[in-house]
Amino acid sequence: MKQKIAQIRPEMCDALGVYAGDGTVLLVVKAASQLGLPVLILPGGTANALATDFHIPATIQDSLDLFFRQSFVLAQADIATANGDDFILDLHYGLWAQAIGTASTEDKQRLGQLAYVKQVITSMGESKPFEYDIEIDGIRQRITGYALMVANGGFQNIFGLPLFPHKHRPGTLQMAIIRTVAPKDLLRWYWLRRIGRRRVSRIITVYTAENIIIHTAPPHLIFDDNEGATRLPMRIHNSGKTAQIIAPLPIPKPNLLQKFFSAQRRKIKS
Repeated sequence: MKQKIAQIRPEMCDALGVYAGDGTVLLVVKAASQLGLPVLILPGGTANALATDFHIPATIQDSLDLFFRQSFVLAQADIATANGDDFILDLHYGLWAQAIGTASTEDKQRLGQLAYVKQVITSMGESKPFEYDIEIDGIRQRITGYALMVANGGFQNIFGLPLFPHKHRPGTLQMAIIRTVAPKDLLRWYWLRRIGRRRVSRIITVYTAENIIIHTAPPHLIFDDNEGATRLPMRIHNSGKTAQIIAPLPIPKPNLLQKFFSAQRRKIKS
């Protein structure tokens, strides 16, 4: 894929279009960034995480209309690097990585994102914790957990609730370690997050950092939705590069005066 895109002459096209799931979309976006070309995403996968992150229309026709009607902006996707390999969304080890790698095609077609949830629940009983040796902005520590995720962008969530207490910021990484898979603990996390508590560290520990080094980790890795092998130590930081995504024009938010007159009009109509 990278080799094919590298042969494209940027002066001969305005953008690259890709109809695929997240793994292929992310490969294309990263390769296109080397050519300075924006990417039009036509969502065709299970989760379509990058498309969702940039509010890309769910249907192919709507995405094409976005481009041909020139009703778009060029949004910037921040790029991080792990041992020299670029990634845009996240990389993870443990239970969630196993679920993505083993979810069946039939389940993904039938259930969509819930196929991964089903696989996680199925694997919980057999899952074992791992002692991770990690270095966060120069501070080294060992922490035991069932899954580790380093996120650069995207909407990482558990049953629709954000995994991280803060939105992603350019140049900053977020890391989460799931400490327990006991159903009562996960339900407690869900409830506390639901009522507004930002951190529940005993259940899921989260960090914000500029530089992360993973010294020990399980062998199985999911890297920007593609399976890979662990190369340790894994040195992760922002690359200083960005990729361009063709995204819908932002919908302007009404100011207080507009909200007032809108409310008055609704009262008159009623």
